[in-house]
Amino acid sequence: MKIVTQDPARRVPPVLTGVLLVMWLLLNDTLSLGHVLLGLIFAVALAWSSGALRPVTPRIRRAHLALVLLAFVLHDIVRSNIGVARIVL
Repeated sequence: MKIVTQDPARRVPPVLTGVLLVMWLLLNDTLSLGHVLLGLIFAVALAWSSGALRPVTPRIRRAHLALVLLAFVLHDIVRSNIGVARIVL
């Protein structure tokens, strides 16, 4: 028995569909049945058609470099805040 799986790039992501539907309803400023259905159709179509554009989930290979970058950024933020405090005060 062969199990057929769906291509992950062609699945309809529910979060993206929900966000698109909410944005559609906010832009139209109404909750009428017609707008909800049309927004749902557009949201599903856009989420499904953009499946090939989504990148593959990245793997973190060198996590220690992210910590080094975080330390560098925090150091730079503190130095900048001290510089601004000297100018203002």
